[in-house]
Amino acid sequence: SSTNERTFISTLLPFSGVGNSLPLILAKYQNANFAACFLANIISLNFDFVAKQKVGGVNLNFFIIEQFPVLPPNAYTFTSISYIAPRVLELTYTAYDMKPFAEDMWKDALTLPSPTGRGFKLPSPTGGRAGDEGGRLSPALLQRCRELRKNATVAETILWAVLRDRQLADLKFRRQHPSQGYILDFYCHEKQIAIELDGGGHAEPEQARHDEERTRILNEQGIRVIRFWNNEVLNNLEGVVAEILATIEESNTGESNLSTLQLAIIRQWEANQGQACDLAGIGTESPLPITPFKWDEERRALLRAELDAYYAKLYGLTRDELRYILDPKEVYGEDFPGETFRVLKDKEIRLYGEYRTRRLVLEAWDRLEGVDIKGPETRAQEVVTFAPPAETMQPETTASVAAPAKPTRDDKPAPIKKETFQPIEESPAQPSFSDFGLYECLSCGKRVMGFDQGKHIREVHAGKGVEWKKIR
Repeated sequence: SSTNERTFISTLLPFSGVGNSLPLILAKYQNANFAACFLANIISLNFDFVAKQKVGGVNLNFFIIEQFPVLPPNAYTFTSISYIAPRVLELTYTAYDMKPFAEDMWKDALTLPSPTGRGFKLPSPTGGRAGDEGGRLSPALLQRCRELRKNATVAETILWAVLRDRQLADLKFRRQHPSQGYILDFYCHEKQIAIELDGGGHAEPEQARHDEERTRILNEQGIRVIRFWNNEVLNNLEGVVAEILATIEESNTGESNLSTLQLAIIRQWEANQGQACDLAGIGTESPLPITPFKWDEERRALLRAELDAYYAKLYGLTRDELRYILDPKEVYGEDFPGETFRVLKDKEIRLYGEYRTRRLVLEAWDRLEGVDIKGPETRAQEVVTFAPPAETMQPETTASVAAPAKPTRDDKPAPIKKETFQPIEESPAQPSFSDFGLYECLSCGKRVMGFDQGKHIREVHAGKGVEWKKIR
Protein backbone atom coordinates (compact mmCIF):
# COMPACT_ATOMS: atom_id res chain seq x y z
CA SER A 1 0.00 0.00 0.00
CA SER A 2 1.20 3.52 -0.78
CA THR A 3 0.34 4.58 2.78
CA ASN A 4 2.77 2.12 4.42
CA GLU A 5 6.11 3.35 5.67
CA ARG A 6 7.79 0.06 4.75
CA THR A 7 7.50 -2.51 1.96
CA PHE A 8 8.56 -5.64 3.84
CA ILE A 9 6.76 -5.48 7.20
CA SER A 10 7.85 -8.22 9.61
CA THR A 11 7.39 -9.01 13.27
CA LEU A 12 7.77 -11.81 15.79
CA LEU A 13 4.55 -13.56 16.84
CA PRO A 14 3.75 -15.62 19.94
CA PHE A 15 2.46 -19.13 19.27
CA SER A 16 -0.94 -18.55 17.65
CA GLY A 17 -3.01 -19.23 14.55
CA VAL A 18 -2.88 -16.90 11.56
CA GLY A 19 -4.91 -16.41 8.40
CA ASN A 20 -3.90 -17.79 5.02
CA SER A 21 -2.98 -14.32 3.77
CA LEU A 22 -0.21 -13.89 6.37
CA PRO A 23 3.01 -15.59 5.20
CA LEU A 24 5.06 -17.18 7.98
CA ILE A 25 8.83 -17.68 8.12
CA LEU A 26 9.75 -20.47 10.52
CA ALA A 27 13.38 -19.99 11.51
CA LYS A 28 15.43 -23.18 11.76
CA TYR A 29 18.17 -21.60 13.86
CA GLN A 30 19.23 -23.73 16.83
CA ASN A 31 19.72 -20.56 18.85
CA ALA A 32 17.12 -17.86 19.56
CA ASN A 33 19.78 -15.12 19.43
CA PHE A 34 20.46 -15.91 15.76
CA ALA A 35 16.69 -15.69 15.19
CA ALA A 36 16.80 -12.24 16.82
CA CYS A 37 19.58 -11.20 14.43
CA PHE A 38 17.55 -12.50 11.48
CA LEU A 39 14.55 -10.43 12.59
CA ALA A 40 16.72 -7.33 13.02
CA ASN A 41 18.09 -7.90 9.52
CA ILE A 42 14.73 -8.09 7.74
CA ILE A 43 13.22 -5.08 9.57
CA SER A 44 16.20 -2.81 8.82
CA LEU A 45 15.86 0.13 6.46
CA ASN A 46 18.72 -1.23 4.34
CA PHE A 47 16.84 -4.48 3.75
CA ASP A 48 13.59 -2.65 3.02
CA PHE A 49 15.38 -0.47 0.47
CA VAL A 50 16.13 -3.60 -1.55
CA ALA A 51 12.58 -4.90 -1.06
CA LYS A 52 11.27 -1.67 -2.62
CA GLN A 53 13.25 -2.44 -5.77
CA LYS A 54 12.09 -6.07 -5.96
CA VAL A 55 8.37 -5.82 -5.16
CA GLY A 56 6.39 -4.54 -8.12
CA GLY A 57 2.92 -4.42 -6.56
CA VAL A 58 1.09 -5.20 -3.33
CA ASN A 59 1.53 -8.97 -3.62
CA LEU A 60 4.70 -10.47 -2.16
CA ASN A 61 5.49 -13.99 -3.35
CA PHE A 62 7.92 -16.33 -1.69
CA PHE A 63 10.09 -16.56 -4.81
CA ILE A 64 10.74 -12.82 -4.38
CA ILE A 65 11.55 -13.24 -0.68
CA GLU A 66 14.16 -15.86 -1.61
CA GLN A 67 16.00 -13.19 -3.62
CA PHE A 68 16.35 -10.76 -0.72
CA PRO A 69 19.86 -10.06 0.72
CA VAL A 70 19.65 -11.82 4.09
CA LEU A 71 22.99 -11.95 5.90
CA PRO A 72 24.21 -15.50 6.65
CA PRO A 73 24.89 -16.61 10.25
CA ASN A 74 28.67 -16.39 9.75
CA ALA A 75 28.33 -12.63 9.12
CA TYR A 76 27.82 -12.20 12.88
CA THR A 77 30.52 -12.11 15.54
CA PHE A 78 30.19 -12.27 19.33
CA THR A 79 30.30 -8.48 19.31
CA SER A 80 27.55 -8.24 16.68
CA ILE A 81 25.23 -10.61 18.53
CA SER A 82 25.85 -8.87 21.87
CA TYR A 83 24.92 -5.56 20.23
CA ILE A 84 21.90 -6.73 18.21
CA ALA A 85 20.16 -9.39 20.34
CA PRO A 86 19.51 -7.30 23.51
CA ARG A 87 18.05 -4.47 21.40
CA VAL A 88 15.76 -6.89 19.57
CA LEU A 89 14.68 -8.32 22.92
CA GLU A 90 13.68 -4.86 24.17
CA LEU A 91 11.71 -4.23 20.97
CA THR A 92 9.85 -7.58 21.15
CA TYR A 93 9.56 -8.60 24.83
CA THR A 94 7.03 -5.95 25.89
CA ALA A 95 4.34 -8.37 27.09
CA TYR A 96 4.24 -11.76 28.80
CA ASP A 97 2.97 -13.30 25.53
CA MET A 98 6.58 -13.04 24.31
CA LYS A 99 8.16 -14.48 27.46
CA PRO A 100 8.89 -17.91 25.86
CA PHE A 101 11.05 -16.18 23.24
CA ALA A 102 12.81 -14.12 25.92
CA GLU A 103 13.44 -17.29 27.94
CA ASP A 104 14.95 -18.99 24.89
CA MET A 105 17.24 -16.02 24.30
CA TRP A 106 18.33 -16.05 27.95
CA LYS A 107 19.03 -19.79 27.93
CA ASP A 108 20.76 -19.71 24.53
CA ALA A 109 22.89 -16.71 25.60
CA LEU A 110 25.28 -19.19 27.22
CA THR A 111 26.13 -21.17 24.09
CA LEU A 112 25.91 -20.16 20.45
CA PRO A 113 26.20 -22.64 17.55
CA SER A 114 28.92 -21.88 15.07
CA PRO A 115 28.09 -21.45 11.35
CA THR A 116 29.49 -24.97 10.76
CA GLY A 117 27.11 -26.46 13.30
CA ARG A 118 29.49 -27.02 16.21
CA GLY A 119 28.77 -25.22 19.45
CA PHE A 120 31.03 -22.81 21.21
CA LYS A 121 30.83 -20.96 24.51
CA LEU A 122 30.34 -17.26 24.75
CA PRO A 123 33.20 -15.60 26.65
CA SER A 124 32.34 -14.73 30.23
CA PRO A 125 33.72 -11.72 32.10
CA THR A 126 36.21 -14.08 33.78
CA GLY A 127 37.57 -15.46 30.55
CA GLY A 128 38.53 -14.55 27.00
CA ARG A 129 41.01 -12.00 25.75
CA ALA A 130 40.59 -8.44 26.90
CA GLY A 131 39.38 -6.49 23.95
CA ASP A 132 37.32 -9.29 22.40
CA GLU A 133 34.21 -7.24 23.04
CA GLY A 134 35.34 -4.54 20.65
CA GLY A 135 35.56 -6.36 17.33
CA ARG A 136 38.32 -5.64 14.81
CA LEU A 137 39.63 -2.12 15.19
CA SER A 138 40.63 0.39 12.56
CA PRO A 139 44.36 1.13 12.21
CA ALA A 140 43.69 4.82 12.91
CA LEU A 141 42.05 4.01 16.25
CA LEU A 142 44.87 1.66 17.27
CA GLN A 143 47.44 4.31 16.38
CA ARG A 144 45.57 6.87 18.49
CA CYS A 145 45.62 4.46 21.46
CA ARG A 146 49.40 4.09 21.15
CA GLU A 147 49.85 7.87 21.01
CA LEU A 148 47.77 8.36 24.16
CA ARG A 149 49.82 5.74 26.02
CA LYS A 150 53.06 7.49 25.04
CA ASN A 151 51.73 10.92 26.05
CA ALA A 152 49.99 10.05 29.33
CA THR A 153 49.08 12.85 31.72
CA VAL A 154 50.63 13.06 35.19
CA ALA A 155 47.39 11.83 36.80
CA GLU A 156 47.20 8.86 34.40
CA THR A 157 50.80 7.92 35.13
CA ILE A 158 50.20 7.99 38.91
CA LEU A 159 47.02 5.88 38.75
CA TRP A 160 48.58 3.44 36.27
CA ALA A 161 51.36 2.77 38.76
CA VAL A 162 48.64 1.48 41.14
CA LEU A 163 46.62 -0.50 38.59
CA ARG A 164 49.29 -2.19 36.49
CA ASP A 165 50.55 -5.76 36.95
CA ARG A 166 47.43 -6.88 38.89
CA GLN A 167 48.41 -4.83 41.94
CA LEU A 168 44.79 -3.88 42.69
CA ALA A 169 42.52 -6.81 43.76
CA ASP A 170 44.54 -9.12 41.47
CA LEU A 171 42.67 -7.69 38.47
CA LYS A 172 44.18 -6.96 35.08
CA PHE A 173 43.67 -3.38 33.87
CA ARG A 174 44.51 -2.03 30.44
CA ARG A 175 45.20 1.61 29.68
CA GLN A 176 43.92 3.57 26.65
CA HIS A 177 41.70 0.64 25.73
CA PRO A 178 39.44 0.91 22.64
CA SER A 179 35.83 -0.15 23.13
CA GLN A 180 32.56 0.70 21.31
CA GLY A 181 34.37 3.31 19.22
CA TYR A 182 35.74 5.10 22.31
CA ILE A 183 39.13 5.02 24.03
CA LEU A 184 38.88 4.29 27.74
CA ASP A 185 41.62 5.62 30.03
CA PHE A 186 41.68 2.37 32.05
CA TYR A 187 39.62 -0.78 31.58
CA CYS A 188 39.21 -4.08 33.46
CA HIS A 189 37.68 -6.68 31.14
CA GLU A 190 37.11 -9.21 33.92
CA LYS A 191 34.80 -6.84 35.84
CA GLN A 192 33.84 -4.68 32.83
CA ILE A 193 34.80 -1.50 34.67
CA ALA A 194 36.12 1.62 32.93
CA ILE A 195 37.99 4.38 34.79
CA GLU A 196 38.05 7.85 33.22
CA LEU A 197 40.26 10.75 34.36
CA ASP A 198 38.98 14.20 33.39
CA GLY A 199 40.71 17.53 33.13
CA GLY A 200 39.11 20.94 33.46
CA GLY A 201 37.82 20.88 29.88
CA HIS A 202 35.26 18.24 30.83
CA ALA A 203 33.44 20.81 32.97
CA GLU A 204 32.31 22.65 29.83
CA PRO A 205 28.56 22.05 29.15
CA GLU A 206 29.06 20.65 25.65
CA GLN A 207 31.81 18.26 26.78
CA ALA A 208 29.73 17.24 29.81
CA ARG A 209 26.83 16.28 27.52
CA HIS A 210 29.22 14.28 25.36
CA ASP A 211 30.53 12.47 28.46
CA GLU A 212 26.99 11.63 29.59
CA GLU A 213 26.11 10.18 26.19
CA ARG A 214 29.35 8.20 26.13
CA THR A 215 28.64 6.79 29.60
CA ARG A 216 25.10 5.84 28.58
CA ILE A 217 26.32 3.91 25.54
CA LEU A 218 29.02 2.12 27.55
CA ASN A 219 26.50 1.24 30.28
CA GLU A 220 24.21 -0.32 27.68
CA GLN A 221 27.12 -2.54 26.66
CA GLY A 222 27.55 -3.72 30.24
CA ILE A 223 30.51 -1.46 31.08
CA ARG A 224 30.46 0.49 34.36
CA VAL A 225 32.14 3.88 34.18
CA ILE A 226 33.86 5.58 37.14
CA ARG A 227 34.97 9.19 36.58
CA PHE A 228 37.54 11.15 38.60
CA TRP A 229 39.00 14.60 38.20
CA ASN A 230 42.74 14.76 37.65
CA ASN A 231 43.23 16.74 40.87
CA GLU A 232 41.49 13.97 42.84
CA VAL A 233 44.22 11.55 41.75
CA LEU A 234 46.94 14.11 42.47
CA ASN A 235 45.63 15.15 45.92
CA ASN A 236 43.61 12.17 47.18
CA LEU A 237 44.93 8.98 45.61
CA GLU A 238 43.84 6.83 48.57
CA GLY A 239 40.23 8.02 48.21
CA VAL A 240 40.27 7.26 44.48
CA VAL A 241 41.60 3.74 45.05
CA ALA A 242 38.99 3.15 47.79
CA GLU A 243 36.16 4.09 45.41
CA ILE A 244 37.53 1.79 42.71
CA LEU A 245 37.68 -1.08 45.21
CA ALA A 246 34.10 -0.37 46.33
CA THR A 247 32.91 -0.58 42.72
CA ILE A 248 34.77 -3.85 42.27
CA GLU A 249 33.09 -5.22 45.40
CA GLU A 250 29.67 -4.23 44.02
CA SER A 251 30.42 -6.20 40.87
CA ASN A 252 30.90 -9.37 42.92
CA THR A 253 27.16 -9.86 43.45
CA GLY A 254 26.51 -12.57 40.89
CA GLU A 255 27.55 -10.94 37.61
CA SER A 256 30.69 -13.06 37.33
CA ASN A 257 28.40 -16.10 37.02
CA LEU A 258 26.72 -14.77 33.87
CA SER A 259 27.89 -14.90 30.26
CA THR A 260 28.71 -11.73 28.35
CA LEU A 261 25.46 -11.90 26.37
CA GLN A 262 23.38 -12.53 29.50
CA LEU A 263 24.98 -9.47 31.08
CA ALA A 264 24.20 -7.45 27.95
CA ILE A 265 20.54 -8.48 28.26
CA ILE A 266 20.54 -7.42 31.93
CA ARG A 267 22.09 -4.04 31.06
CA GLN A 268 19.51 -3.50 28.31
CA TRP A 269 16.71 -4.13 30.80
CA GLU A 270 18.27 -1.83 33.40
CA ALA A 271 18.58 0.99 30.85
CA ASN A 272 14.92 0.51 29.90
CA GLN A 273 13.62 0.31 33.47
CA GLY A 274 15.88 2.95 34.98
CA GLN A 275 16.78 0.68 37.89
CA ALA A 276 19.30 -2.02 38.75
CA CYS A 277 18.45 -5.70 38.46
CA ASP A 278 18.96 -7.77 41.61
CA LEU A 279 21.43 -10.46 40.53
CA ALA A 280 21.91 -12.08 43.92
CA GLY A 281 21.89 -15.83 43.39
CA ILE A 282 21.48 -15.48 39.61
CA GLY A 283 23.65 -17.77 37.47
CA THR A 284 23.89 -18.91 33.87
CA GLU A 285 21.37 -21.72 34.45
CA SER A 286 18.88 -19.56 36.37
CA PRO A 287 15.44 -18.78 34.89
CA LEU A 288 14.94 -15.48 33.07
CA PRO A 289 15.28 -12.85 35.84
CA ILE A 290 13.63 -9.89 34.08
CA THR A 291 10.04 -8.76 33.47
CA PRO A 292 8.81 -7.39 30.10
CA PHE A 293 10.42 -4.16 28.91
CA LYS A 294 8.55 -0.88 29.19
CA TRP A 295 7.09 0.49 25.96
CA ASP A 296 8.97 3.74 25.42
CA GLU A 297 8.43 5.32 22.00
CA GLU A 298 11.54 7.51 22.22
CA ARG A 299 13.78 4.57 23.18
CA ARG A 300 12.22 2.35 20.53
CA ALA A 301 12.94 4.92 17.82
CA LEU A 302 16.55 5.13 19.04
CA LEU A 303 16.96 1.34 19.16
CA ARG A 304 15.62 0.91 15.64
CA ALA A 305 17.96 3.63 14.40
CA GLU A 306 20.94 1.95 16.08
CA LEU A 307 20.05 -1.35 14.41
CA ASP A 308 19.64 0.37 11.02
CA ALA A 309 23.09 1.95 11.33
CA TYR A 310 24.66 -1.31 12.54
CA TYR A 311 23.25 -3.29 9.62
CA ALA A 312 24.41 -0.62 7.18
CA LYS A 313 27.93 -1.36 8.42
CA LEU A 314 27.37 -5.12 8.26
CA TYR A 315 26.31 -4.71 4.62
CA GLY A 316 29.52 -2.77 3.97
CA LEU A 317 27.85 0.54 3.12
CA THR A 318 29.50 3.93 3.32
CA ARG A 319 27.94 6.86 5.15
CA ASP A 320 26.99 8.51 1.84
CA GLU A 321 25.31 5.33 0.63
CA LEU A 322 23.34 5.20 3.86
CA ARG A 323 22.36 8.86 3.38
CA TYR A 324 21.14 7.99 -0.10
CA ILE A 325 18.99 5.13 1.21
CA LEU A 326 17.44 7.42 3.82
CA ASP A 327 16.76 10.33 1.45
CA PRO A 328 18.44 10.70 -1.98
CA LYS A 329 17.18 14.27 -2.31
CA GLU A 330 19.23 15.25 0.75
CA VAL A 331 22.32 13.95 -1.05
CA TYR A 332 21.72 15.17 -4.59
CA GLY A 333 19.26 18.02 -4.20
CA GLU A 334 15.50 18.47 -4.49
CA ASP A 335 15.63 18.05 -8.28
CA PHE A 336 16.81 14.46 -7.98
CA PRO A 337 14.11 12.26 -9.57
CA GLY A 338 14.33 9.29 -7.16
CA GLU A 339 12.83 8.71 -3.73
CA THR A 340 13.06 5.95 -1.10
CA PHE A 341 11.11 6.39 2.15
CA ARG A 342 8.91 9.35 1.20
CA VAL A 343 5.89 8.19 3.29
CA LEU A 344 8.05 7.83 6.41
CA LYS A 345 9.74 11.17 5.79
CA ASP A 346 6.48 13.09 5.23
CA LYS A 347 4.86 11.53 8.30
CA GLU A 348 7.76 12.40 10.60
CA ILE A 349 7.97 15.95 9.30
CA ARG A 350 4.27 16.38 10.14
CA LEU A 351 4.68 14.83 13.62
CA TYR A 352 8.11 16.06 14.71
CA GLY A 353 8.98 18.89 12.37
CA GLU A 354 11.97 16.93 11.05
CA TYR A 355 12.88 13.66 9.36
CA ARG A 356 13.65 12.09 12.74
CA THR A 357 14.67 8.63 11.48
CA ARG A 358 17.34 10.10 9.22
CA ARG A 359 18.86 12.11 12.06
CA LEU A 360 18.81 9.22 14.55
CA VAL A 361 20.29 6.71 12.09
CA LEU A 362 23.16 9.00 11.05
CA GLU A 363 23.89 9.87 14.69
CA ALA A 364 24.00 6.14 15.49
CA TRP A 365 26.34 5.62 12.52
CA ASP A 366 28.67 8.32 13.81
CA ARG A 367 28.78 6.67 17.26
CA LEU A 368 29.92 3.45 15.58
CA GLU A 369 32.73 5.15 13.68
CA GLY A 370 36.17 3.74 14.44
CA VAL A 371 34.97 0.16 15.01
CA ASP A 372 35.11 -2.43 12.23
CA ILE A 373 32.16 -4.59 13.25
CA LYS A 374 32.58 -7.28 10.60
CA GLY A 375 34.36 -10.34 11.98
CA PRO A 376 37.12 -12.26 10.18
CA GLU A 377 34.69 -15.04 9.27
CA THR A 378 32.50 -12.70 7.20
CA ARG A 379 32.66 -13.67 3.54
CA ALA A 380 32.62 -10.79 1.09
CA GLN A 381 30.76 -12.79 -1.52
CA GLU A 382 27.97 -13.53 0.94
CA VAL A 383 27.25 -9.89 1.77
CA VAL A 384 25.14 -8.03 -0.74
CA THR A 385 25.88 -4.35 -1.16
CA PHE A 386 23.92 -1.84 -3.16
CA ALA A 387 24.38 1.71 -4.28
CA PRO A 388 22.57 4.50 -6.12
CA PRO A 389 22.80 4.74 -9.93
CA ALA A 390 26.36 5.00 -11.16
CA GLU A 391 25.61 8.14 -13.18
CA THR A 392 25.06 10.20 -10.03
CA MET A 393 27.00 8.47 -7.25
CA GLN A 394 30.53 9.57 -6.48
CA PRO A 395 32.74 6.43 -6.57
CA GLU A 396 34.63 5.58 -3.41
CA THR A 397 38.26 4.70 -3.99
CA THR A 398 39.97 3.91 -0.69
CA ALA A 399 39.09 4.17 2.97
CA SER A 400 41.65 6.95 3.43
CA VAL A 401 39.93 9.28 0.97
CA ALA A 402 37.75 11.89 2.66
CA ALA A 403 34.01 11.69 2.06
CA PRO A 404 32.77 13.98 -0.74
CA ALA A 405 31.39 17.32 0.34
CA LYS A 406 27.64 17.66 0.63
CA PRO A 407 26.26 19.04 -2.66
CA THR A 408 24.66 22.46 -2.55
CA ARG A 409 21.20 23.21 -3.85
CA ASP A 410 22.85 24.78 -6.92
CA ASP A 411 24.37 21.43 -7.87
CA LYS A 412 22.23 19.60 -10.39
CA PRO A 413 22.11 15.84 -10.65
CA ALA A 414 23.59 14.33 -13.76
CA PRO A 415 20.98 14.19 -16.51
CA ILE A 416 19.42 10.81 -17.11
CA LYS A 417 20.42 9.57 -20.51
CA LYS A 418 17.40 8.93 -22.67
CA GLU A 419 17.81 6.06 -25.06
CA THR A 420 15.72 5.47 -28.13
CA PHE A 421 15.05 1.91 -29.15
CA GLN A 422 14.45 0.94 -32.74
CA PRO A 423 11.62 -1.57 -33.14
CA ILE A 424 12.72 -4.96 -34.33
CA GLU A 425 11.08 -5.91 -37.54
CA GLU A 426 9.48 -9.29 -37.30
CA SER A 427 8.95 -11.59 -40.22
CA PRO A 428 6.83 -14.70 -40.53
CA ALA A 429 10.02 -16.69 -40.94
CA GLN A 430 11.52 -15.44 -37.64
CA PRO A 431 8.67 -14.67 -35.14
CA SER A 432 9.28 -13.26 -31.69
CA PHE A 433 9.01 -15.10 -28.36
CA SER A 434 5.47 -13.76 -28.04
CA ASP A 435 4.41 -15.33 -31.34
CA PHE A 436 1.60 -17.81 -30.73
CA GLY A 437 1.20 -18.71 -34.40
CA LEU A 438 1.55 -22.28 -35.72
CA TYR A 439 4.47 -23.02 -38.09
CA GLU A 440 5.56 -26.04 -40.13
CA CYS A 441 9.25 -26.87 -40.46
CA LEU A 442 9.96 -27.36 -44.20
CA SER A 443 12.97 -29.56 -43.41
CA CYS A 444 11.23 -32.21 -41.27
CA GLY A 445 7.53 -31.36 -41.53
CA LYS A 446 7.00 -30.97 -37.77
CA ARG A 447 4.59 -28.27 -36.64
CA VAL A 448 5.52 -26.07 -33.64
CA MET A 449 4.35 -22.85 -32.01
CA GLY A 450 6.23 -19.71 -32.96
CA PHE A 451 7.81 -19.24 -29.54
CA ASP A 452 9.18 -22.84 -29.70
CA GLN A 453 10.98 -22.49 -33.03
CA GLY A 454 14.37 -21.82 -31.45
CA LYS A 455 14.09 -24.90 -29.25
CA HIS A 456 13.10 -27.04 -32.27
CA ILE A 457 16.09 -25.80 -34.28
CA ARG A 458 18.52 -26.59 -31.43
CA GLU A 459 17.16 -30.01 -30.54
CA VAL A 460 16.19 -31.41 -33.96
CA HIS A 461 18.47 -29.67 -36.45
CA ALA A 462 21.56 -29.07 -34.25
CA GLY A 463 21.22 -25.30 -34.61
CA LYS A 464 21.23 -25.23 -38.42
CA GLY A 465 18.94 -22.71 -40.05
CA VAL A 466 15.68 -23.98 -41.53
CA GLU A 467 12.76 -22.49 -43.47
CA TRP A 468 9.27 -22.20 -42.00
CA LYS A 469 5.76 -22.09 -43.39
CA LYS A 470 3.13 -20.30 -41.33
CA ILE A 471 0.01 -22.41 -40.97
CA ARG A 472 -2.08 -19.92 -38.99
